[in-house]
Amino acid sequence: MNPIKSLLNKFSIKQKLIALSMVTSTIATIITCGGFIIFNVFEEREDLVDEIRLVSRIFAEELSEYVAFENKNAVLKSLDALKTRESLIQTCIYVNNDESAFVQFIRDQNRSKICEEIPKVKGKFEFRDDSISGKHLIVSSYISYDNYKIGSIVMICNLDRIHERIERGVLNSLVLFILILIISYMISRFLQRTISEPILHLADVSYTVRNGSYHVRAKHYADDELGILTDAYNNMLKEIQSSKETLEEKVTERTIDLEKMMNIKSQFLSNMSHEIRTPIHGIMNYVDFLVQDWEILDKEQKYSFVKKLHNNSGRLLSLINNLLDLSKLDAGKMEFFMHKENMLLMVEDAIQECEALYENHKDITLKLIYNKDSIYIASLDKERISQVIRNLLSNAIKFTPKGTVTLELDLVKFKKTSGNKSQGLQLSIKDEGVGIPPNELVYIFDKFNQSATTKTGAGGTGLGLTISKEIITAHQGIIWAANNTNNIGSTLTFIIPIHQQKHKVTKEDHA
Repeated sequence: MNPIKSLLNKFSIKQKLIALSMVTSTIATIITCGGFIIFNVFEEREDLVDEIRLVSRIFAEELSEYVAFENKNAVLKSLDALKTRESLIQTCIYVNNDESAFVQFIRDQNRSKICEEIPKVKGKFEFRDDSISGKHLIVSSYISYDNYKIGSIVMICNLDRIHERIERGVLNSLVLFILILIISYMISRFLQRTISEPILHLADVSYTVRNGSYHVRAKHYADDELGILTDAYNNMLKEIQSSKETLEEKVTERTIDLEKMMNIKSQFLSNMSHEIRTPIHGIMNYVDFLVQDWEILDKEQKYSFVKKLHNNSGRLLSLINNLLDLSKLDAGKMEFFMHKENMLLMVEDAIQECEALYENHKDITLKLIYNKDSIYIASLDKERISQVIRNLLSNAIKFTPKGTVTLELDLVKFKKTSGNKSQGLQLSIKDEGVGIPPNELVYIFDKFNQSATTKTGAGGTGLGLTISKEIITAHQGIIWAANNTNNIGSTLTFIIPIHQQKHKVTKEDHA
């Protein structure tokens, strides 16, 4: 089987289908023709036996009187009627138990006699000298007279008629076999085309797809299993092509976003290096002045230098604290301790702190609007919310050359980040500065992001708003930015719920 299997493996699917059809047809034809020939042989043999036995019985009755009176001439005259039957080659009449024939009829005198003595026949007939069909058929019948057995008649016939029938059947079967093979080959060629052509077409399409061409589609030949397979394959190609195009679009978008983030990060690092170097240089310069000119500086100058050292140190410390806060928020390790606090007092404290910080530098008025009849108490982390208020307020002051920065505190209902509606405290801080470009409103709170307006000289690292958003989100609140309707300045607003489910949470609890 292994050589045959190896040979079949080298065949194409087209050749395998043809070979399968031809082998099946050949086996079926051989079985059919063989059965037909065998059936005809046995049928012909039975017909011949029945015919000779009938003739034998007729002659046994007809010759019984002649044999009883041993009238050879009459017997021979009666046997002359057998000349018309060409298959009968010898007929012998035996009287009683004589070994030699009383009378015999031989068609061919030159032919050796087959029956010199009474043949021993098992039963009424027997085939002799051939294991398949026998060269001769021997039929024996008793001759009776007045119910007494007086002899027997033995008829011997050749089987040429059967042999001719067999040869004719074999020849006809061979012709039929060849004809069936030709028809089977033609039908198999046609049928294999309906099976192999779609498969080969799918193979060609698959080869094209393997080279990266996902736009090709397989031809739908029929609504059978191959048609279903073709449709499924085309749908798969459609999905792959769509996914590939979507993936390419996403890769392009991500590449643009990555380039944008890299630019923002580079800009952030540049600003950070400037923000760090500026207070450090200031500290070093003022320290140098104090060390070198300590003796010649009066008390007022020394106090001025020390105050500037304090301011630069505070600025540097604030920057470092922002970086540490951002790192903790990113890692989800910053904890928020929730307690009931009066947010109105927190806002007032932040205003006083910022007024002290900017009172000698800018012509700015800070204005607070709130309802005196309302209670502004909420469960919150006082330190972190105060940090948010200071960040937003200091940003508003930085971006306002002169004018009024308005803070408005109110009670509102809103939808928390968890999706549930809740009552909350809303704080809006409106400046009168340069505003925020509309295309930057969406990502103004993103990490490392700075508005293009910071390049005008207001300064900043871009961390304050990012940290503020993370803190508000951890409180299940929302924060957003919008430009003012009069096109002067912008407003930053945040809302936090009055009630918190936990007294101690992390950023990840509300992520």
